[in-house]
Amino acid sequence: MSQKIAFVTCQALADGTDDDRVVAAALRDRGHQPQFVAWDDPNADWTSFDSIVLRSCWDYHLHPNRFLDWLDSLSDLQGRLWNPASVVRWNLDKIYFNDLVARNVPTVPTIYLEQGGEADLGALREALNADELVVKPRVSASAEGTWRTTGEADPEAKLCQALAEDNLLVQPMIREVAERGEWSLIFIDGTFSHAVLKQAKAGEFRVQSEWGGSATLGTPPLQLIELADRTLAALGHDLLYARIDSVDAGESGLIMELELFEPELFFRLASESIPRFCDALETRSP
Repeated sequence: MSQKIAFVTCQALADGTDDDRVVAAALRDRGHQPQFVAWDDPNADWTSFDSIVLRSCWDYHLHPNRFLDWLDSLSDLQGRLWNPASVVRWNLDKIYFNDLVARNVPTVPTIYLEQGGEADLGALREALNADELVVKPRVSASAEGTWRTTGEADPEAKLCQALAEDNLLVQPMIREVAERGEWSLIFIDGTFSHAVLKQAKAGEFRVQSEWGGSATLGTPPLQLIELADRTLAALGHDLLYARIDSVDAGESGLIMELELFEPELFFRLASESIPRFCDALETRSP
């Protein structure tokens, strides 16, 4: 049966991303009607779609409260939204690392700082046992607002200014990211599909393409696949897709990020993943 499917994007990406256009074409070949719709499009009739798939809503972090209000507006359509709104709310704020730690998932050590509070860079270095730290907003995308302390003339002043404006998290700089790269493992319908190795350009520590990083299809270390499997099992949610960002460090690897509602999934690098995604979406359609 033909399904009308919304691929949720943002107004700056009205036609979706290269990855998602490939999947949309495959869905059309199967007789479905995919359509790219900005999450904040005032004219969108979300009730008209059989499935609503969060994909490239990449400005959500600029308007997090509006984005959450929009999710609330879909409360009567939760069976059509992927991934589910409860997962999105949990994953939107990086304080979710606390839950991973509580479930014995190895993650990058993290300290959270509340907006308007005080911060002592020396105390943070001591607590994290690291001379070089990375500072991030708790709600962010594409490493926007992420910086490392050694790259600043006055990191203490920058930290205080950033904390006056936002909730933050502080982590040690993970050397293995610069030395080996960061792996993104993509799961479809709970099963490992493919992975890419993301590497930063020379002189940069952020691996995202927005900062000049590269992504290459590859085979990750087995321990990272096992770690990602354990992490998804610990979450206990039915997920259409998931991307687990990790680094080959320590005894079993470390989770860098969980991307559960708007990640790049690198379909264009792994063509065999496209029918897997289409199959999984079809099984979830009403």
